[in-house]
Amino acid sequence: MLELIDAPGLTPALTAAIADPDQPTPRLVLDLDVVARQYDEFVAALPGVEVFYAVKANPLPEVLRTLAERGSCFDIASIGELELCRSLGIDPGRLSYGNTVKRSADIALAASLGVEMFAFDSAEELSKLVTSAPGAVAFCRLTTDSIGSDWPLSKKFGTTPERATELLVRAANNGMRIGVSFHVGSQQRDLGGWVRALGKVRLVVERLAELGLDLDVLNLGGDSRPTISSRSRRSRRSVTSSPTSSATCVPGSVG
Repeated sequence: MLELIDAPGLTPALTAAIADPDQPTPRLVLDLDVVARQYDEFVAALPGVEVFYAVKANPLPEVLRTLAERGSCFDIASIGELELCRSLGIDPGRLSYGNTVKRSADIALAASLGVEMFAFDSAEELSKLVTSAPGAVAFCRLTTDSIGSDWPLSKKFGTTPERATELLVRAANNGMRIGVSFHVGSQQRDLGGWVRALGKVRLVVERLAELGLDLDVLNLGGDSRPTISSRSRRSRRSVTSSPTSSATCVPGSVG
């Protein structure tokens, strides 16, 4: 007989599913109503910011379908994730290819199917985008200090504001629309992580403005929900202080 431990947030639907003796164990149980509610709360905390759910966080079709029905866009890291989204009827125009290192063939395929946003953090990757996805949005990933996160990511991805500026000028000169992204580290609980990262973004924005260029997209990265849900007002001020055509956010969890 399965003994359940009372836990905050354990909904009746979850309790019933966990207690079902006819289901195999171990198993992962999700309440799609909770997923939908968390998504709605996240969107409400950042009005005007477009949400791209990171498919790799949980690629279950039921989760993706629930989010798509609520208007979410999606961040993909592979052609497999692109095909999964397409199989669910999600328009590739709602996808962002967030992996900073991609095969030229994968870039070309994604672009041919309608994906318009691609991440990069090096001259080599930018060259692939210029050739294989001409005219798309190329957003350059910045490094961050990742202070306050459980799992820093800046030693793996990203570049400096100075180098990003050089690359974005090159992208614009080659007919690409341009943007900036960053990731403050996995399981980030310190709002200061976004404030410091946006300070780096401002350096890029100001330098580009001197050259007559504007960003089309600012990608705020992921791991936003724990902090934004309780301190969204200050977050909104930080986001809106960085002038761009649009802002996006890539949460890795909405459940």
